Amino acid sequence: MSSGLSNRWVRGNLLVTVLILLVAEALLMLYTVNSAYSAVLQMLHGEIALLSGRYETVRMLSSRERAAMLRGIVQETAMDDSAVFNMQLLDEEGMVYASSEGFLPGQQIWDDVELTPQMLELALRSDIEPEQLMETVDTVPQDYTLALTEEDGIGESIGRSRRGERVLSLTWLLPVPVQGISAIRLVTSLEGCIHRIWQVLGISLAVVVGCFMLSLLTGLYFVRSIVYPLAQVEATATRIAGGNFSMRLTKKHNDEIGRLCDTINNMAEELSKTEKLKNEFISSVSHELRTPLTSIKGWTETLRSIDDVNDPNYAHGMRIISGETDRLYGMVEELLDFSRMQSKGLELHKERLDLAAEVSDAVLTVQQRAVQAAITLDYDEPAAVIIIDGDADRLKQVFINILDNAIKYSPAGGTITITVSAMNGESCVSVRDQGPGIAPDELELVKTRFYKGRGSVRGSGIGLSVADEIIRAHGGSLRLESVQGKGTAVYISLPQQFE
Repeated sequence: MSSGLSNRWVRGNLLVTVLILLVAEALLMLYTVNSAYSAVLQMLHGEIALLSGRYETVRMLSSRERAAMLRGIVQETAMDDSAVFNMQLLDEEGMVYASSEGFLPGQQIWDDVELTPQMLELALRSDIEPEQLMETVDTVPQDYTLALTEEDGIGESIGRSRRGERVLSLTWLLPVPVQGISAIRLVTSLEGCIHRIWQVLGISLAVVVGCFMLSLLTGLYFVRSIVYPLAQVEATATRIAGGNFSMRLTKKHNDEIGRLCDTINNMAEELSKTEKLKNEFISSVSHELRTPLTSIKGWTETLRSIDDVNDPNYAHGMRIISGETDRLYGMVEELLDFSRMQSKGLELHKERLDLAAEVSDAVLTVQQRAVQAAITLDYDEPAAVIIIDGDADRLKQVFINILDNAIKYSPAGGTITITVSAMNGESCVSVRDQGPGIAPDELELVKTRFYKGRGSVRGSGIGLSVADEIIRAHGGSLRLESVQGKGTAVYISLPQQFE
């Protein structure tokens, strides 16, 4: 059970959690990369907008003056320690003539420019090798090529510098080339941006791993809090199924598993009671069967020794054998009815019938038995017809069982009162005896199968259970009232039918 639940949890909850965390991580990294790239690109576009504004202010100047202004901007960028980008001036072929990271000697663009001491000092202080200063002289930048095809004259690209750094480049084509200068190019390193992305990736991965471990630990704790109690439930249920009805589960929490423990404990208690009742029933039935069989066997041996059929003992023995045989037949029929009801349910063959007539037939059936026991049956058949929808044989079986019980427990000279009435759509049959009564703690138990009360005299202990099931199958109810020392009353209610 443990491996089954754990495997289902891993395949279900844990895999879903991992999938959600991975998707969340992928979306976070996609957002982080796009945000970082967009921030750098927005910064370069802002610089291009500023340059465009400054260039517009000198549109009326000469080409030489505009070129000088552009070279001055490159010089300002070179001297600005806070600048985070490299500014380049490109010729009409896209070649770099000047850069804020260094100045290319011998280029025609600088022929008429006097190099200032600051520019020379910057070039001398530069830790960039001369070959690196020429990094794009012989290569047309991709962003320059893209700028030529864009309506706004701005192109962008991501690549690597000759130093191996990832860089973002932005080229802006001048509205009108001046002295061979056709475009301004801004190049900024993405290493800081990439470093921040790696930081976010590391932190987010740590959070993902933490969430995964937390989900794993809490999930394992939750699964174990279910698996271990269920393993105990399984072990206990197995022992109960093996016949050890004394096993009980300890309820630790008032949850579903706690309620399951209560249910299994109640089941074990009921099974224990049923097992006890079954054993008592077997013992009782064995005794009940042994008594008439012993009587039959004894009188059979006696009759074998009597040659004269007119002998009074012969007739007396035959009456006893016949009576005990009837008694055995009734017990066997009762057991067969109970067995059929337990195996395939109660089958009814209903028809419209007169309830009073069925009760009258039952009274006539037990009349002779009552006379022999010196019991008076007080019954007046009602004049009105009480129509019900029922199985005549089954109902007669119920009434005979109830009357037989009343006769068995009534003292000699006692009276059994039977009434049949109808009121508010229900028909009622009541049978009241003057017997010893039933103890309050046994009143509801007497309808339980196999149960025999402390004052029972004979019988299998299932007659009243069968009667109760038959009445309930008819949609009615069987109720008992009893006062010890004064007698017991049985009330049977059935739905009434109207013509």
